[in-house]
Amino acid sequence: MYTVSTYITRPNEVDVFNLDSGSTDVILRKNIQESTDESGGTIYTCTETQFRYYGMVDRHQVAEEFDAWWATGAEESTGDSTMEKRIADLEEALNLILEGETV
Repeated sequence: MYTVSTYITRPNEVDVFNLDSGSTDVILRKNIQESTDESGGTIYTCTETQFRYYGMVDRHQVAEEFDAWWATGAEESTGDSTMEKRIADLEEALNLILEGETV
């Protein structure tokens, strides 16, 4: 899903967070604009998408293929579910159960 986000410091265009499960949370930002809020402070607004990638990836890999990853954010936002994603979701849930965590 795409959202308009506001920050008080300039955000990165790409942030990735590798998870213990072997997945990666990806946050992408476009159209980062500096402006002033009502109290005169500097703020940054941007178009943002966030999604979970079922595999490991680093920030540089995502940055090199930014447009393709941005399109992935669009697919995630529409709720499209591939068989690969569904299997990865089930594997992650099963691993949590086997580790004694609740799903």
